[in-house]
Amino acid sequence: NATLVTPFTQTADPSASLGECILIPNGSGVNQNSPGGPGVASFTFSVPNEDTYHIWVRFIAPTISNDSLFVQIDSGPVQSWPMPQAPNWFWAKVKNYGTWDFYTLLSPGTHTLYFRQAEDGIKLDKAIIINDPFFVPGAEDVIDVTPPTGSIKIDYDRLYTNSLLVTLSFSSQD
Repeated sequence: NATLVTPFTQTADPSASLGECILIPNGSGVNQNSPGGPGVASFTFSVPNEDTYHIWVRFIAPTISNDSLFVQIDSGPVQSWPMPQAPNWFWAKVKNYGTWDFYTLLSPGTHTLYFRQAEDGIKLDKAIIINDPFFVPGAEDVIDVTPPTGSIKIDYDRLYTNSLLVTLSFSSQD
């Protein structure tokens, strides 16, 4: 559950994971200056261990004029997040200024994640805070983790001076 400061609002959306989402309505205004505002959505969460944590968010950011937020954890720095444009629900890792991963070292205990208004027209559905830098949300839905059957053939016929090119090819067995 989020604590919302207007213009953030909770609204029904049958395509959201639980049938509702958080929205900054169009026409609510744009604030490109840190720390953003006036709208804020805050979420309290706990982590069991001291570690570096990453944030993934499922959102809709429909146009170039509706695709950025400010992100903050606890009293840390407010970071600008230019989101990838996504007219449909989309998972993305929060990036600082859109170029490198936004991550933070957290101590065990309770923390607060803040999304601060930068542009309007954005919908937020879910956020995942995780200490695995290689995690991808929803991967189990799109990647078949069943081991393949068959064999792997390694061809050693392409040798070069001081290097080895190995070609892996898969051939199924009947």
